[in-house]
Amino acid sequence: MKNYILVAAAASVFGINGIMTDTSYASTVVRSAVGADAASIQSAVDQFRLDLGINNGLGPCTGACLPGEGRREINWDAVPDSFSSGGTNPFPGNFFNGVAGDPAGRVRGVEFSTTGAFEVNADSDSDNDSNPGPVAPLFGNHSPDNADDFAAFSAQRIFGLVGTNEMDVFFNVPGSPGTQATVKGFGVVFTDVEAANSTKLDFYDINNNLGYVVINC
Repeated sequence: MKNYILVAAAASVFGINGIMTDTSYASTVVRSAVGADAASIQSAVDQFRLDLGINNGLGPCTGACLPGEGRREINWDAVPDSFSSGGTNPFPGNFFNGVAGDPAGRVRGVEFSTTGAFEVNADSDSDNDSNPGPVAPLFGNHSPDNADDFAAFSAQRIFGLVGTNEMDVFFNVPGSPGTQATVKGFGVVFTDVEAANSTKLDFYDINNNLGYVVINC
């Protein structure tokens, strides 16, 4: 069943460098939407973008970028074929947590960790030879039914977990891996959610205390 569910939360009470100063979370805004195609949830995605502010783009925060202001986004189609599911290399959780001087697309200050495997599906031309295949898109290499169940929100790629249903997301100052950072919002689009109240986001503060839980699908 192809569907899209946006789950996103943004907290407006922050102190210097984005550290939350009010643990009541009373100012947290949750955006959510459910639809049969990408267009049906686009307005909610756009509103969440406005909640967070200007897109700071790629690379370290310089120029017009102000620390603690604006947002960054992950576009899975930036992942090379070699790191996609069925490719020659497993997708590294720190792919988007590069150091200053790395290609700008790799410097976004986010890292993914899971006890299973974190994968990004192959696109329609997984070996870049201008012909379809050889790896089936939308995780069809794991099961041929997946192409009927999953759908990408933008372009052709999505991410998925193998062997687990939990993932941790850590934030660092873009360009400075190991320098922890906080964020004022986080959002994700899920596809093929079939059981109510089965998917959630847990938000932790700078001291790793659970502060806010969103159960929306």
